[in-house]
Amino acid sequence: MRLTRALVEAFERWREADIQQIARYGLHPSEFDVLVHLGIEQPQKMGDLAEHTLLTKSNCTRVMKCLEAKGMAHRERGPESDREVLASLTPEGQALFERVYPVQYEHLKSLFERGLSEPEQEQLIQLLRRLAADE
Repeated sequence: MRLTRALVEAFERWREADIQQIARYGLHPSEFDVLVHLGIEQPQKMGDLAEHTLLTKSNCTRVMKCLEAKGMAHRERGPESDREVLASLTPEGQALFERVYPVQYEHLKSLFERGLSEPEQEQLIQLLRRLAADE
């Protein structure tokens, strides 16, 4: 129970700081997650986008609708199939990504560096991946 509690407490503290930072960009964390994935690689199939983000397929669609309403992203049918839907950023969305991604990266880096050295961060990554493994 102590391990579970420590993991949850660390996550909640980190997540609150992350949510506050992302809100400064006028985005919800789910919107920022999609913005980052599309900013790095686009277009993406909606199914692939849902797999690479922390969202379910239905939530990914909902988040894309929000980003579309804000003029940050758009969806279109793929050239290979009418069932395939591709997601991309608009020029405004791409500009926002390019402006805020470096800021967010430094923000997260500072959060982790306050409590852990780089070798400790690497060790924690390996430990958490072991916990997450299905084996």
